[in-house]
Amino acid sequence: MMPKSLRSLLATIICHCYPANPLQVFEDFKENMIEDFIQQGNSAEKSLKLCVNDIRRQIQQDGFDFNQFLRSYSFEDISDREDNLVNCTVNSNNLLWNDLNSYQLLGADTILKSIVGLNSQKCFYIDGPGGSGKTSLYRALIQKFIPIGKKD
Repeated sequence: MMPKSLRSLLATIICHCYPANPLQVFEDFKENMIEDFIQQGNSAEKSLKLCVNDIRRQIQQDGFDFNQFLRSYSFEDISDREDNLVNCTVNSNNLLWNDLNSYQLLGADTILKSIVGLNSQKCFYIDGPGGSGKTSLYRALIQKFIPIGKKD
């Protein structure tokens, strides 16, 4: 599996599957998660910092506190110029929602109405070819559900 995908998977597992020991999961797979940074010519230490910062960004984008899960890894000394990562804070619950296209928005509205009880249908099947925006839809829905207390 690709290192970036592993980091994304770890962030998703941490935020939504509540592993008993997220730090151990990180430790078990950290060598695989830093491979791309090592291949870019970074040292192992800097690669680990970049990896942790990427995971932190993803966890924060999903509306969770990074320190709650991996508090022993806190690297604040990597600048944006050094790691080429864009650090942003999610200030609005509509940040991802506003990026949905008309088809995604139609599906998202239907699912949201179901969650808040305005629709009796509770099971949805989202299908489409790679690159059609399924993951964007999932992330936007997750971002919407967290403030209303729906994590299931």
